[in-house]
Amino acid sequence: MKKMILFAALALSSLIASAELRYKSISNTDGKTTVCIIDDFAPSKIAISDVVLHTCGKEYKAKSTKSRQEAGMADITMTFKRLTKFDDTYVTFKYNGREVKVPILRKETDRILSPL
Repeated sequence: MKKMILFAALALSSLIASAELRYKSISNTDGKTTVCIIDDFAPSKIAISDVVLHTCGKEYKAKSTKSRQEAGMADITMTFKRLTKFDDTYVTFKYNGREVKVPILRKETDRILSPL
């Protein structure tokens, strides 16, 4: 019984400490669309590949991808061609070999398209 409780506690702690990628921001300036993603529990080395922005039923491959790590956190910046329409928008990519999908909130895409 003690082993089962210990195993359950270890499994739960590994789930809590696993990488949690989340959306940070989207912008449409300087002739490009830029999406920023954050990992609050980044491993010491990260590998990012196959970055694609999905919107309006179309796919757009990233023009560039940059990452910055500091104090166990990672900021990932993905740049795409400038887009003017957004609907059901999300980003997919491989993060250390694992396929991930990060949704972008509708209110955020509406915000970048509305005039100031």
